[in-house]
Amino acid sequence: MKLNLKIAIFLTAGFLAVLLVFVMMPGARPGRDSLVFFTLTAVVDLFLAIYLKKTVVDPVKRLKAVVQKIGAGDLTKRVEVGSHDEIGELSASFNRMTEKLVDANRDLQAKVKELSEEHGRLSSLVESVKLGVVMVDLRLSVILANQAARAIFGKPQAKNISFQDMSDKIKGSVNISQALSYYVHAGKPLNIQEVMIGESYYRLFMSPVRDIVEHIFIGAVVVMEDVTDQKKLDKMRTEIVSVTSHQLRTPATIVKGNLEMVLGGDVGKISKAQKELLDDTYLGNERMIHLINDLMDAAKINEGKLVFPLAPVQLEDIVEEVTKENQAFADEKHVKLVYNQPAAGLPKVNINKDKIKQVFQNLIDNAVKYSSIDDKGRVEVDIQSDDKYLRFAVKDNGIGIPKADQEKMFERFSRGSNSTKLDPGGGSGLGLYIAKAVVEQAGGKIWFESKEGEGSTFYVAFPIH
Repeated sequence: MKLNLKIAIFLTAGFLAVLLVFVMMPGARPGRDSLVFFTLTAVVDLFLAIYLKKTVVDPVKRLKAVVQKIGAGDLTKRVEVGSHDEIGELSASFNRMTEKLVDANRDLQAKVKELSEEHGRLSSLVESVKLGVVMVDLRLSVILANQAARAIFGKPQAKNISFQDMSDKIKGSVNISQALSYYVHAGKPLNIQEVMIGESYYRLFMSPVRDIVEHIFIGAVVVMEDVTDQKKLDKMRTEIVSVTSHQLRTPATIVKGNLEMVLGGDVGKISKAQKELLDDTYLGNERMIHLINDLMDAAKINEGKLVFPLAPVQLEDIVEEVTKENQAFADEKHVKLVYNQPAAGLPKVNINKDKIKQVFQNLIDNAVKYSSIDDKGRVEVDIQSDDKYLRFAVKDNGIGIPKADQEKMFERFSRGSNSTKLDPGGGSGLGLYIAKAVVEQAGGKIWFESKEGEGSTFYVAFPIH
């Protein structure tokens, strides 16, 4: 029965009882009757108060006490349901709500435990990495740094790294603040850069971090690899190569001069067999001199000493000259070598003529060497200009470069795996490495497009001043 109906019935019954007693009372007198009426009314009010306390006030107090305990975190408490009125329904509803809250809390605790375990595994993984790892948010505040990173920046284990620590101590071509700001908001990774932190050398890699749920960028991670020992080893290797190359260059030059004298008949007549043998020796010595020169150039690049004078040059003249010099080699390989000469004169570019000629020689030589065989080989050379650049291109229909090898083609001693199988002793793997350094020294850029089995196109572009 509803609470308001109970109270109404109780009040009506009490009023009728008082009225009945008052009416049936014999010999009633006004003073005495008023006293009796008010006394009976007081008794009825007392019983009503007791009833209301028991049916309304006490259940509400019990409900309040349970609510306070649940609010304090004790989800085991329940409200006693003693009736089926509004208070009872409220108590039952509250108990059902508490059960749902317990279920939700159980799920939440399970999720928190799962996240905690995942965070623990991630923290353990990051801490176990020997590389320095630092993560920043969109405001460039450091939110994670492992022990290796703290050691790099000279911070004790208990001390956190600030962005200012990174900005102050990283020396090199990378402005850490600008770089992070750009890559955090643009969502693009930064290629490996070499910087100095203190007296040590580090390779630096930055990559944006994306929220896996919202798919928005939330920060960036910086990974630092100590390459100081590698730099020292590279320096030792460079010095050894430089010294050895210089020592070999003189005797190789002497051998070349002596062979030229013998082949020219300056020291007497030689037989046909002797000439063939000396020709092979001469070609082998030429290859050795070429390798020595490449090694010396590579050593200079490593040391930052590959510097040469620049002057305005007509680029198409160099291209035409190199193409003609490679015609005999192309005929020998049964490759059709075509130079698409520009119809009109092109503007000059500021380069070193001898060095760029070597670059074009290397690119055209490679194109002919690795073109198709069986009289199907074709190499096209052309040069074009636009408002900003003069672009040289050499295209072949040869073996192409495997996709797995393409990223490292401009590194030292790097050759395509298929070219190595085709021509095991054909090159040192330094040609493109030197070409890149020479072209960039003149303010240009070099790149290629290639597909294995279909051929390659190499481009060299120089700015028009």
